[in-house]
Amino acid sequence: MKFRLHRIALLALFINPGLIAGNPHRSPVIKLEDGRIKGPGAASLQGMLRRTRVLGVGEAMHGSAAFQSVQFALFRQGIPFNYRVLAMENGAAPCWTMNQFILGHATEEELRHAVAISNRCCQSQAFVDFLRWMRAWNLDHPHDGGLMIVGLDPTYPRQVIDLLVRAAKVAVPASASELESDYATYYPHAVPWWEQKPLYASLPEEEHERCREALQAADAWLNAHRAQLESAYGDQAAALLLLSNRTIIQSEKQFGRDRTMDPQASAQERDEDMAEGVRWIMSHVYPSARMLIAAHNAHLSKTAWDARPGQPHSMGFFLAQAYGGSYRAIAQSSYRGAYSLINRHRSAPSIQMIGFQAPPESIEGKLHALYAQSVFLDFQANHRNGKSWENEKTQIMGYAGGGSAPPTYIPYDLSKAFDGLVSLEESPGYAYSASLLGAEKTQ
Repeated sequence: MKFRLHRIALLALFINPGLIAGNPHRSPVIKLEDGRIKGPGAASLQGMLRRTRVLGVGEAMHGSAAFQSVQFALFRQGIPFNYRVLAMENGAAPCWTMNQFILGHATEEELRHAVAISNRCCQSQAFVDFLRWMRAWNLDHPHDGGLMIVGLDPTYPRQVIDLLVRAAKVAVPASASELESDYATYYPHAVPWWEQKPLYASLPEEEHERCREALQAADAWLNAHRAQLESAYGDQAAALLLLSNRTIIQSEKQFGRDRTMDPQASAQERDEDMAEGVRWIMSHVYPSARMLIAAHNAHLSKTAWDARPGQPHSMGFFLAQAYGGSYRAIAQSSYRGAYSLINRHRSAPSIQMIGFQAPPESIEGKLHALYAQSVFLDFQANHRNGKSWENEKTQIMGYAGGGSAPPTYIPYDLSKAFDGLVSLEESPGYAYSASLLGAEKTQ
């Protein structure tokens, strides 16, 4: 399979904590060629792969081929170090079907349906092409431990209920109706919170309790019939069905919290649940393997993305607690100062920020024009032509918070939050610069 040739330049000057080097002349050159990172600087990234059990590789926007090219190249180069699990910020149901596809048990038509019901992380052609590459690798390496993909996001429980009922009808046709009946209580509420009318959180506690009891009954049914699920689908796929059911239980807990009253706690709960999914997979599904997580930068950060007291912690924070130095994270930004899309649900925004206007000819300027109400900013100084843009003089990540008040810059220390940074500096053409952060620069 042909991959576009992308160029990456590795910063020769490693950086101090909280400070990004602004040298516009970067070397040595690293190339993304045939889906792999090559060149004199590749050894630094491979060193990080070797030292890591769970590696998070971020993205500034979901579904961008520029960022996914780096994520997938690192996963491919991690395979000799036993990277086998690719975790996505996507629903468990479509990722289960995608996993069946790369194992050779689902068709192209089933794959297209899974992509259609996915979020933007998993709808790009680059992503679909990589799934086909994973399928081919599995067929060519039947004895090397198969590659797999999992979805961590508990936001889409109805998709998961539909999947589990279909699977039950195949594996246990005589009693699958019992599982369907257990899910029926929660099913009307099992949609993303911004689609709920009325909000699940606004319903009486008695309804919440009724739903929780029904979901516990469904969980018991699935565990009681695990052997039949394994016989029908295999051990790994059956384990992922059980994990998928856990995301339904997580969704009920999340939807029961009033986001309008406590948006920070709700955001943290979602990330903590995704981290729990990672731990469960690495303990119960593939305990000998390593994992790469492809998700938004904000989810992978090892610190709260807002340094002010009381702000939510991310999935990366909980993974760093669980794995210590065996969890590492690489952020990706566009151009040396960038927008990272966090939320596009303008009808009910849980996180909404207004960015400063960037130069109109820059990538961030174009993104601002498209997503002005929905941005996360990497305010590294733009050193092109020796100029910084807007009012940001220091070189640390942060975001512009707004609303009715004027935007306020809130600093965010990259060297504490991430172990590496890849910046997309030109488009089209995808020229990158990469640097190691914090303690990684001493390795």
